[in-house]
Amino acid sequence: MVNLKTTVRVRAEGLGITIKSITAFLILLYDTKFGQGNLSLLAFAFGQLLYSTTMFAKYLTYFGLKAMQPKLSSVSGYNLSLALILISKVTFFRSFWAHIDYEAFKLSTTMTLQSLVKHVLTEGDKIIISWFSPLQDQGGYALAVNYGDSFGNYISKPKLKGLSFKARSSLASYSNL
Repeated sequence: MVNLKTTVRVRAEGLGITIKSITAFLILLYDTKFGQGNLSLLAFAFGQLLYSTTMFAKYLTYFGLKAMQPKLSSVSGYNLSLALILISKVTFFRSFWAHIDYEAFKLSTTMTLQSLVKHVLTEGDKIIISWFSPLQDQGGYALAVNYGDSFGNYISKPKLKGLSFKARSSLASYSNL
């Protein structure tokens, strides 16, 4: 019932974090040797961009393009194409809302709000630094965050992933009863 792809996720995140750190380091190294010291924010941005791109590419190579296509099913179980949904938009939304499990919808809404709060809490320091700090200070902060993230992730991520895997496995065994 539960299909965990832990190895794919760990490899994707490890590769993404490594590329993010190396990218930020190389841009900042270039900036200190040949630049004017104003590429710190760009180094951080490119690091984040390459992290996201690496994660997407790793998942795309594993799952393929077929996983990118929307899979919406009707009441009878047949797959609906995107064109059919666009043509009969009103009918789709009526049937969609008629068959929603409200408890699951409420749970997914709660989980989404928790994810947004978690994002603000984990990325709030970057938001505050970028808002109040001058650009000269942001480069050093971005470099420290990238190295700190790498060091922390290499030490704590495997333990957290193992605990998460164990928790999901035990929950999956309870749901199969």
